[in-house]
Amino acid sequence: MKRFIRLLTAAASVSVLWAVGVQAESLSELSSRSKFVQVHYEYLERRKARSVFASTNPVCPSEYWMSFTTYSAEGAKRRWGRSVARQMKTAGFSQNVIAKCQASGAFVFEELNLRKHPKNSKYSGYMVSGVMLWEKPGDYSPNQAPVFVQTNDYTGSQTFRTYDHNFNEICKIESVQNNFKGSCKGFGNVSGRSVQDNDGRLVIRWEGNGTKAAVFTRRTVNYARSKF
Repeated sequence: MKRFIRLLTAAASVSVLWAVGVQAESLSELSSRSKFVQVHYEYLERRKARSVFASTNPVCPSEYWMSFTTYSAEGAKRRWGRSVARQMKTAGFSQNVIAKCQASGAFVFEELNLRKHPKNSKYSGYMVSGVMLWEKPGDYSPNQAPVFVQTNDYTGSQTFRTYDHNFNEICKIESVQNNFKGSCKGFGNVSGRSVQDNDGRLVIRWEGNGTKAAVFTRRTVNYARSKF
């Protein structure tokens, strides 16, 4: 009987320790241990977010899904995945590439409990889908390709990168007050201007040596071609 009581006591102690270990924290407490929460703290706090689901791939769109109530991982992944697919389809990404980004989702934090998500330890920029158009001497019409575009820099360096559908870096530019300079594969050194509208959509343009190029974020291919 004494042995049975000791076992019950031990089990109760383990249960208490487990409960303490998974006790929910406040967003303020999470921000001290999460780069992601630090960046989006004001918005998450204002919306009273309890869970956030986002891509673990730093190149895929940074769009995230958040919940104010309890959601299963499968439910969160489904809702977030639909948003990511919609954004990537608009830019012209293939279903294969879309599926890779959709498969990369995970909770950043769940029910105000931090999860093992890479954006908690490193979160240097915000990525969106875009359309890149370019024309070189001899081209009869503009070439086009879907790209991933960094629109925000959280490191203070004001360095922005663009990636192709294989998640390879193709452009690296430094921007100061809408003017930029840098380099892009296939174009060499580039310089030009970027303009952002009230909805956060970005247009980046450069010309030189007979080459004309532009990147449009959060726009359809048809819109980008009509404004090129």
